[in-house]
Amino acid sequence: MGRAVAIATVLLAMSSTMLDGASAATDGAASANQTVTSATWKATPSSTSFTFAAGGVPAPQYFSVTNDGDLGLLGATYTLSVTGLSVGTVSIRACTLAWDETLHLCAGAIATIVTNSNSPQSVTISGLYPALTGTSIRLQIIDTGANVSAVTATVAVSVSRAQARAGTTTDS
Repeated sequence: MGRAVAIATVLLAMSSTMLDGASAATDGAASANQTVTSATWKATPSSTSFTFAAGGVPAPQYFSVTNDGDLGLLGATYTLSVTGLSVGTVSIRACTLAWDETLHLCAGAIATIVTNSNSPQSVTISGLYPALTGTSIRLQIIDTGANVSAVTATVAVSVSRAQARAGTTTDS
């Protein structure tokens, strides 16, 4: 009987040790936390309404479009509505370099974004929209005709989800 008690004592001690080991393994478990946030994407023009006087060919006007969303942009859509146009074309144009707004010249190349005949127009070429958050581009709106009466142009800039960069995951 002494031998049976000794074996039982050894087995009991071994099972106690095995349970402690199993318990230690589950105490070391961890989980990761991620925070989900949302973002906005938009581009806002500094002015949306422009008037070109009747008479001779009017001088161009200028405005800025700012990326005031939370995401970088891959494109934008410009809509140009014109009323009172009798002759010529109204266009929104970008310059690859800076505009000389006094002389109405572009030191680089001029790209036409949208005209009253092809509005609305979606653009994805860099420089025709403000790509980085907080940046702006300077655009020219021009009426090429000598108008019989005043011409009013209305500009809208919109950005769809497809025109914003993809979201990213960051560790927190």
